[in-house]
Amino acid sequence: MVKISIVIPVYNCEEYVRQSIKSILCQTLRELEVICVNDGSTDSSSQIIRQLQTEDSRIIILQQENQGAGAARNLGMKKARGKYIAFLDADDYYLDVDALHIMYETCETLQTAVCGSKRKTFRNGKIFDTEVFEHTDYTAKGNQIYWYKDIQCDYNYQSFLFSKSLLLDHNISFPNYRRFQDPPFFVRAMYEAEQFYIAETYLYCYRSVFPPKTFTSEKAIDLVKGLRDNMHFAIQRKLDKLFNTTLERLEYDFGNIIYQNILFGDTRLLEGLLEINKMAKEYRGNEKSIRPLRLIYEAVRKNIDGYENELINRIHRAEKIYLYGAGMLTNYFIQWLGKNGLNDKVRGIIVSDRTGNLEKIEEIPVIVLEKYRPVEHSLILVTAGVNFHRDIEKRMLQNNIKNYELIDVSFLIHHQTAL
Repeated sequence: MVKISIVIPVYNCEEYVRQSIKSILCQTLRELEVICVNDGSTDSSSQIIRQLQTEDSRIIILQQENQGAGAARNLGMKKARGKYIAFLDADDYYLDVDALHIMYETCETLQTAVCGSKRKTFRNGKIFDTEVFEHTDYTAKGNQIYWYKDIQCDYNYQSFLFSKSLLLDHNISFPNYRRFQDPPFFVRAMYEAEQFYIAETYLYCYRSVFPPKTFTSEKAIDLVKGLRDNMHFAIQRKLDKLFNTTLERLEYDFGNIIYQNILFGDTRLLEGLLEINKMAKEYRGNEKSIRPLRLIYEAVRKNIDGYENELINRIHRAEKIYLYGAGMLTNYFIQWLGKNGLNDKVRGIIVSDRTGNLEKIEEIPVIVLEKYRPVEHSLILVTAGVNFHRDIEKRMLQNNIKNYELIDVSFLIHHQTAL
């Protein structure tokens, strides 16, 4: 009988994966399996694992194309045979050799679905204690039961043992994000468990690697999605501490990273920030915007006034205007037109395809581009994201339409940011 399945996502970790796996194999609890999910590694990680497999049949190797750690963990969970599941990153390792035994016996004796442990961090050749209930008002003490609604922690899920039935019964998995996929998983598992136990043992050692992991624009987008998921979950379940913790992480832990990765060629990151900004304002009941948006505001404020004045003059000169795009940015632009007394100029909203679009937006009729007929002294303002501009311009050319202008995305964001 397999008592515990330990899932390890592996991607180019040849330097540490041997130590990681061996730290599991030396555990006194022998009825376990080590599920290594090779996430498309291009180094010798896979060969190292296979060599270790010849020494210990408890090691299982799964292969997948590179999809990220979340997808790898989900595959591992799907194949797991253990009554309980734990997670280990390939560059970290386990500490106390009897930790899994203690945590397993705790779950069985107390009939609890989740058992945690204390943890340490390895940095610059030194090992030191790390608080399991990071960013909360609590200190984790061994041999004690806690209620999740009291703690509302969101980090350090690797220090916990989860009942597989808990995860399966509530359909809990890792979202397919390249960053910040583990806090949404952890929060949902702990909320469904309701209470958990902290054992008097050290299971996990986190290796703090320098330089830290980099964030591409795609990873920054996934980061914002994960933060958004936890904020939305906190609002729905009235988890005020979790909401505030997640908001602080967005503003201070990741604020500069998000700002530095904003590319106006892709509006998804900006739209995610605006969605979070709206949630935060409604939940907190004040008008202060989230920090990444304030940074954007400061960056564009110096150049925006001149652009705005020129745009107002062009709209005044046009007898009629049409807006191209039916998304969030178009709604923002309609609001801006109203503030400047210009919304009576709008005759319609143009879309490339009728599929999924409303008949009217803010009482303005929505028309398909192929039905549009150019009107003298009219102007089409493209208020779709920049990532759609190439396709839109191609459509304009195909329909011999020349009276259009692409609206600057930063201008629209500016007018949704209230300091």
